[in-house]
Amino acid sequence: MRGTPGYLFALIMLVVVAGPVAAQAKRPRLSAAEVVRRVNEYVAPLANHELSGTLLVARGNRILFERSFGFSNYELGVRFTPTTPTNIASLTKPLTEIIVARLSDEKKLSWGDTVSKWLPNYVYGSKMTVTQLINHRAGVPHRLMPESEETQPRTAQEMVEIANKVPLLFQPGASESYSSGGYAILAAVLERAGKQTYDELLQHYVAIPVSAKGIRHVDSRMIVPGRASSVVPTGSGVINASLKDYSFLVGAGSVYTTPHDFFLVVRGLVNGTYGATARDSLMESDGMHWNGEGNGFRTIADWYAADSLTVLYFSNVRLGATDLLRHQIPRIVAGENVRSPVVPQPKAVALSPAAQRRLVGDYDTGGGDINTVTFASPSLMNWGERFLLALDDSTFYSFADYAKVRFPSDSTGAVKGIDWGPGTWAKGDEHLRFPRVRGRP
Repeated sequence: MRGTPGYLFALIMLVVVAGPVAAQAKRPRLSAAEVVRRVNEYVAPLANHELSGTLLVARGNRILFERSFGFSNYELGVRFTPTTPTNIASLTKPLTEIIVARLSDEKKLSWGDTVSKWLPNYVYGSKMTVTQLINHRAGVPHRLMPESEETQPRTAQEMVEIANKVPLLFQPGASESYSSGGYAILAAVLERAGKQTYDELLQHYVAIPVSAKGIRHVDSRMIVPGRASSVVPTGSGVINASLKDYSFLVGAGSVYTTPHDFFLVVRGLVNGTYGATARDSLMESDGMHWNGEGNGFRTIADWYAADSLTVLYFSNVRLGATDLLRHQIPRIVAGENVRSPVVPQPKAVALSPAAQRRLVGDYDTGGGDINTVTFASPSLMNWGERFLLALDDSTFYSFADYAKVRFPSDSTGAVKGIDWGPGTWAKGDEHLRFPRVRGRP
């Protein structure tokens, strides 16, 4: 059994990326004070129950809005602050790509290098290149180990040894599949090429050039004062997310930092501090749009080229409000009139034991991930790191994106799979579908 389908929600976040702010040139620019007033007005209905983390909004080099919500540690009742170190999940990946670019500029590494040049011990290394690892085209599975083994500290070189035991999903270059496992191998390549640990490379090439004080790759043994711990919503409250040591996601999802320090990185890319190679590699025509999610943490980072707007939100609980912020904050700053957010209020029903048994089982979320449905209570389904609230015997509510999740049946009444409906992640009537897996022990 995997954790929450990280591959699945990597797909979801690739489906919808906040687009350029429309018609900004036709509207007068709001003052900083007016931006603060309007953003505060928008978040007010969400602040008490749907937000837990720090929101930062900036225009150019100037921060217009920075506010924290909720608790960084729910057990101890510690409030979130702008200086709370938070796991940024897959926002780690662009930081890793900056390191690649800087090593390339220094002629210590080439994008076209085979992995075996740097990792002769990796059994598939001769078949793949650095660029294929970056672009998720190397065939490395998203996860390299069972969830039960994701609790121990790991080094990048140890992840390579683990990867040796995991077959590729396809021949390098033949297809594309989102892969945090591939970035762990990439981190090991960078350590060999740069002759430093991943965290040392992170400090030298990413943090120090922009005077960021708190960007760290850490494991569970390290003391990180005030670091956020993640929780999972259940409808009646929250529970602690599974204990994990994120060092197994070295280079992919292991970094802790703050929105303020990540903002310095964004500005470093925009202003050219990291050089043209990094900027060209990471910047699209409309800007830069990244997100991360994992084990309860949820992060967004958007920079819009049209007006140099930056929107960052780092959270320790995955709720649909995150996507509402991502969609609506740019519109608010552009001077548009935005409706007050409405959070669904689903009514749970209790399923019979027979109805629960009909749904329990394994479902294929792609990228080599199989996720198992179980029940925590008659009204609460557990799917990896997520809890889904039962609305009827085939329909559930997802707190993470305010979506309806259905389990359609075939002509015999057997469940065929999962139909994940459009929630805050979708534009229009988009759905994601995941087949049931039969015959697994």
